[in-house]
Order: sequence, then C-alpha cells, then structure tokens
Amino acid sequence: MKNRATKEAKRIRDELEEIERVVSHVNRDCQKFVTSGDDAYLKAVAYDLHGFYTGLERIFQSVADTIDDHIPVGHNWHKELLNQMASEIKNIRPALLSQESAELLDEYMRFRHRIRNIYSFNLLPERIK
Repeated sequence: MKNRATKEAKRIRDELEEIERVVSHVNRDCQKFVTSGDDAYLKAVAYDLHGFYTGLERIFQSVADTIDDHIPVGHNWHKELLNQMASEIKNIRPALLSQESAELLDEYMRFRHRIRNIYSFNLLPERIK
C-alpha cells in the first residue's frame, strides 16, 4: 500500500506541474488574443482551459481510487467526482476542495464539456476570459 501511495503522490505532483504550465500558457495566450485579436490564441486558451480541468480531474480520480476506494460511475460521474472531492470522508481524508472552489471548478467542468461539443468558431471570447 505504501508503495502505491508513493507512486500516486508522485503522479499527482507531476500532474500539478503540468497544470501550472497550462495556466502559464492560458495567461500568455489570453494576453496575446487581447492585443492581437487573433482567434488562434482564443482557441489555444480554450483548449488549455480544457486541459486545466482535465488535469485536475485526473488528480481527483487518483485520490478517489487510491484513498477513497470509490470512483463514481454513471452518466453524472464527473459532477459526482467533483462533489466527492469537496466532501470530507470521515477517518480517511479531509475535503480537498472548499464548496466555493468546487462551484468554481464546476464551471470549468461545464466549459470543458462545451469545448468538446462545439465548433471552435462558436467560442465566445467574453466567456473564455
């Protein structure tokens, strides 16, 4: 068990490093979009915001699997996983997210779903900002 937890901790640290890189790209490309108006930067920001939440969700899945011993299933599993991370599991772990953070991340989760299901020329710059 200790070996598995050590490996999962390393995976989470590695994932967090990648998320930090994604956030840096979002900030850079958002600024470039604002100054140039080039839609390519807007598309890059949207894609990276998708990656930002996807990276967090991989961490949540790792915690759910390794610590909670329960990964939600079914059509609403993404939302249930987010709620699970905002909940304390008595005698196992504290809540990983505040309710406020979970609500903010819910918006990223919904945005990611939208990005997967629309054409990039339908992106709304105001919404992405």
